[in-house]
Amino acid sequence: MIEGKKVLLASGCSFTFEDWNWPGHLSRKLNLNILNKGMASQGNGLISRKVISGLDELLKTHKKEEVLVGVMWSGFNRHEY
Repeated sequence: MIEGKKVLLASGCSFTFEDWNWPGHLSRKLNLNILNKGMASQGNGLISRKVISGLDELLKTHKKEEVLVGVMWSGFNRHEY
């Protein structure tokens, strides 16, 4: 687990997935560790569940003030089956 430093928890679709996308840039700019739950082809349901489970993980080792959450929502019409 990521310890000893503030953390950016990111979740979203393919625009979030890789380190060269917005979470990578933001974490470097703010000097944060990153826990990236992004994945290509995700719907909003899976995006939200991943950010909730990621936050639950992080709060076991970090104070709430040490975690920044960023979400890039997918299209409202994208659903997982």
